[in-house]
Amino acid sequence: MYEVTLLEKNIDKCYSLLNVMQTGVNMTSAYIMIKSSPGSEGDIYAKITKINGVRTAHTITGPYDLIAFVEAGSLDLLGKTVISKIQNLKGITDTMTCVVVDPM
Repeated sequence: MYEVTLLEKNIDKCYSLLNVMQTGVNMTSAYIMIKSSPGSEGDIYAKITKINGVRTAHTITGPYDLIAFVEAGSLDLLGKTVISKIQNLKGITDTMTCVVVDPM
């Protein structure tokens, strides 16, 4: 399992590098604000940190319970990560995706 995850991360890095070389555009990044059912934060945190593309995650206070910083080679790949890998986790009740934009 570890070898497959490591391979996926290396493949993702290669796609990102190719994307930058071909388009001159860097990675697409976003902060994902996550609401969870009571008591599930620890399990969600453990699972989120293993998802390919999630660079950091933290439990937080306020209206959301966790925050994750996610990078992907494109907006499409970022959306697929959020929808198919993060939002489907047991215990997640709501998410808000905040895409990072560079200042003009």
